[in-house]
Amino acid sequence: MRPLIGIPSYWTQARWTYWDMQAAVARRRALPVLAICRGMQLLNVERGGDLVQHLADVIDMEPHRPAPGVFGTHEVTIAPGSRAHELLGGRASVQSAHHQGIGRVGAGLEPSAHASDGTIEALEDPHAPFCIGVLWHPDEEALEGGAPLFRGLVDAARAYAERGATRNPAHLTVRRIEPAQ
Repeated sequence: MRPLIGIPSYWTQARWTYWDMQAAVARRRALPVLAICRGMQLLNVERGGDLVQHLADVIDMEPHRPAPGVFGTHEVTIAPGSRAHELLGGRASVQSAHHQGIGRVGAGLEPSAHASDGTIEALEDPHAPFCIGVLWHPDEEALEGGAPLFRGLVDAARAYAERGATRNPAHLTVRRIEPAQ
């Protein structure tokens, strides 16, 4: 089980274990995934990557999170050829409130957007039908800048359903996870 710095409660450990399992099942089933903020961090860690625990130690936080609980607005540059570029174009103005970021990128993921300070702002699995993680909050601007990401997710979910993907493939097993002692 992953050690959590500063938050040793069973509830937090159980929640991360549950999220890890969801991410693993989504990957095995090729489910469409749009991972937002902590979801992108989880996507990366589930694939063996790691996090920068406190971005303020390495970058100026003002554009990303001007104050705790306050969204910052900043630009991201999106990699040509990525799914994010297909949906959003080469640049986007985004809302964010993160204080952690991506350190080592997990297996099978590729960075697809960066802030001007070098912070990885989006990750993708180029081999999955639709697997995008964004460190920003498209849900804060869902009717404007976030809409293309949500449309992409809905379109991918529709395509997944039309492919007749099975709901309970035999190769997946559910097992009980016992709490750490």
